[in-house]
Order: sequence, then structure tokens, then C-alpha cells
Amino acid sequence: MNVSLVSTSDSTGGAAIAAFRAAEALNRYAGSAHQINMLVQEKRSQTAWVDGSVGDGRWGKLKSLSRLAAEKLHFMLHQRDKSVRFQFSNARYGASIADLAQNADLLNFHWINQGFQSLKGIRQLAAAGKKLFFTLHDMWYFTGGCHYTDQCREHLRECGNCP
Repeated sequence: MNVSLVSTSDSTGGAAIAAFRAAEALNRYAGSAHQINMLVQEKRSQTAWVDGSVGDGRWGKLKSLSRLAAEKLHFMLHQRDKSVRFQFSNARYGASIADLAQNADLLNFHWINQGFQSLKGIRQLAAAGKKLFFTLHDMWYFTGGCHYTDQCREHLRECGNCP
């Protein structure tokens, strides 16, 4: 079985560290019958099984930054208070990892924001028959965009009335 752990980074932030440790453990104990790798936007380690080609080089970094800027600009048009700008991700913009994930039987998504993966891209992977598994490191996957809700409960009805 080929498993790809997908995370915005391989070492920046708690979710990235957790994903890296999970991939490391899987590589240690999976044996030769299984291929384990990480697909990341921002590769900081020199680890061979981490593929950071999405954000490699100047052009890759520029595209990553432009996706993040587009995501934040879109949110800024609707924000009530700039202090929440990085507490919300709409996942409208993202890189395609379809080619990189072509051989993966299972994709384990960790923290994929900051313009790395879009919801449309995830739908395309599901439509291609990929098995998708989500590890939740914050509340983003079920709130509609908020990483943490604090006292807000609007996501239980319909997101859109953010304090």
C-alpha cells in the first residue's frame, strides 16, 4: 500500500510535526510492502521521503505565496476585525497534488491551509477514487473555515455570521 501524508509543512507547526512523526513511525514499522511519504508545500527537512516539489524553487514559493495572498484577500473583503484574519481559511485556492498523489492508495490530510490545498482539489482526488483520511489538528474541517471557534457557535447552523 502507498500512503501519502499531506501537510502544508513537514516541520513548521504542531500539526506538521505530528504528521512528520506519524510518517516517520509508519516508515519505521511498515516494512517493504508499503511506501510511506509526505507531500508538503513547504519542505524544511532533508528527509528523502518528504516531497516538497509543490513549493520548491522561487517559482513554487511565489505561487504558494500568491495562493495564500488570494485566500487572505478574499477573506479581508468580509472580515469585521483584522485580528481574525489568520483564524479563518476558506480553502478556495490551492495547488493540485493529483500528479504527486497518482500512486497513493491512501491520502492522510493533516493541516493543509495557507493556500496549499483547496476543497475543490480534495473533491477531485475523491472523484479520482483516492481513499482520503483526515487527521484533525484544529476545528477547520467541520466549522466552515474557522480554525478555532472560541465561544462562537454559528458553524452549528450555518457559517457566515462570524463575530
